[in-house]
Amino acid sequence: MPLEKSAAPPPPITGAPAFEQDLSAGSLVSRSLSLWWKNIWRFAGISAIVFVPVVLVAGGLGVGFALGHGPVPTGAPAAQRGPILSLLAVVVPLLIVAGVVQMGALTYGAVQHLGGRPVRFGAMLSAGFGRLLPLIGAGIVTALLVWVGFLLLVVPGIIIACGLAATIPAVVAERKGPIEALRRSWGLTRGYRGKIFLAGLVLLLIQIGLNLVSNLFSLVPILGVLAALFVQVLTMSLSTVLPAVAYHDLRTKKEGASTEELAKVFE
Repeated sequence: MPLEKSAAPPPPITGAPAFEQDLSAGSLVSRSLSLWWKNIWRFAGISAIVFVPVVLVAGGLGVGFALGHGPVPTGAPAAQRGPILSLLAVVVPLLIVAGVVQMGALTYGAVQHLGGRPVRFGAMLSAGFGRLLPLIGAGIVTALLVWVGFLLLVVPGIIIACGLAATIPAVVAERKGPIEALRRSWGLTRGYRGKIFLAGLVLLLIQIGLNLVSNLFSLVPILGVLAALFVQVLTMSLSTVLPAVAYHDLRTKKEGASTEELAKVFE
């Protein structure tokens, strides 16, 4: 009786290489810190360009003075209510624009870096401003959803924030509209939101710690204040890098996309 032939092995799965390491909170933190450190001057430059003008406008409108004196009572003179109105009408919208431009620019830079491509300053700014309207829409809707979640006893807000962490990268890298990007992020982060939360918490604590140390410089007149501001500009982008790293790693982990493929979307 002839020997029975063994079953042929299944054909190998072809396509982009799978993610080579476990996607954990620790890996997200270490990769975010590494990427941030290697591009710290470029990222700090982007932060300075988009946020310093807002600070100057706020100072010119007297918003800083008003905020330092707490809420303005009802019936207060118009001179005291003016800075608060300026805050709501001018400074807050400018902060929203600056925030989404920074996130869009850093997303571009992070994906380029992870794809082994050069990170160019001008190209980052172009990516941030080039998708300005969808970024603003996505940023506002995300902030509102997170705010509503926090009103529901905090935990839902944390879940929503982690679930929508990849929204801005989806707008920039996949050129999706705000609602599409929200849905894309919610699906992409499914199963990994706890890890994103832990990574974000660690990076936030590191950023707070660095800023607390920098505040010691402010005890020194003039130069100390400038040094503290300098350190804060350097660290401003630290927590902003995480969404881009999470987006990249989730796509390579769950969808098998390669870093080269992700970087090519900007061509």
